[in-house]
Amino acid sequence: MLYALVTVILLALSAPFSLGSSPSGSATCSTSAGQMPCCRTAVQNCPMGVSDIGWAWSSQLSEYLPYSYSSMGFKSWTNFTSLSMNQSLSLQLNVMFSTFWVQNTLNIRKSSNGFLIGAVDNIWNSTTGNAMMDGSYSSNQFGQCKGLQASGQLYVCETEKNFFVSLPFEILLTIRDQNCSGFVLQYKIFHANKIVKGIKDNGFYDGLCFDSKPKGYFQIGGFAPSGLANDAENILGGPGGGRNTVISKIQMKMGLYELPIDGIKFLSVAHAWSSGVDTGESVSNVYMSGNSNQIAKGSIGHEAWIQLW
Repeated sequence: MLYALVTVILLALSAPFSLGSSPSGSATCSTSAGQMPCCRTAVQNCPMGVSDIGWAWSSQLSEYLPYSYSSMGFKSWTNFTSLSMNQSLSLQLNVMFSTFWVQNTLNIRKSSNGFLIGAVDNIWNSTTGNAMMDGSYSSNQFGQCKGLQASGQLYVCETEKNFFVSLPFEILLTIRDQNCSGFVLQYKIFHANKIVKGIKDNGFYDGLCFDSKPKGYFQIGGFAPSGLANDAENILGGPGGGRNTVISKIQMKMGLYELPIDGIKFLSVAHAWSSGVDTGESVSNVYMSGNSNQIAKGSIGHEAWIQLW
């Protein structure tokens, strides 16, 4: 396990409440090669999971080095075999599309003998810290948005239906490019290796088409003008508005995959860390570990900012 350096500079951004989740502004850790995005698990609660932040340890040079790439999309996989918490939990796939921060989020609520799960997506304009969503796009392509906000700093789509699941269950979240100069969002929920009944349109629930294609694709490496890191995050957090959820029991596995430019299938990200750095939500008591198969495991323990692979 590779532990990040601890000198930290916090870039502050306001985080208004939303139906799903909110940006925090990315903290950075000082390295010999520059400022690396990080989360200070020793002094703060963090969104734990798997993230590609565009930095990795070089054993040849014995230092952390930055890298960058563009992608056609990202997919996350999460499998829960044990889970108990004090309040609702969010499972988030967060990515940067051009200068727009995109969140595909499932809210997981405790229910009798199981959990209720509902989908919500947030899109923030990351041109500056308080940039507006200017409305130069069409949305709600699948007609599943019951709670729809499309003005101010962000766009929000909340789906109407909640799905009941019991343990064990697994979730696939996808955000990928589409031909209309935009992207689509998809979720799939499985129990006992079967997809949960009632999911429409193969899990596609929202999509945005911009009037003119934003520059670039999904970005890894560097920072957006607002200060958010260009990363991809498959993470657990609180239920929204920057809140923290306390986990009392958890056993889970996670993966994070990217679709290369001109690629035909998703591949595991080459490097991954144990926490997200952009979202404002967090969890307590979740320790992440990695292995050579590029699958992360989450269990009860103290949070640690480490490179998983």
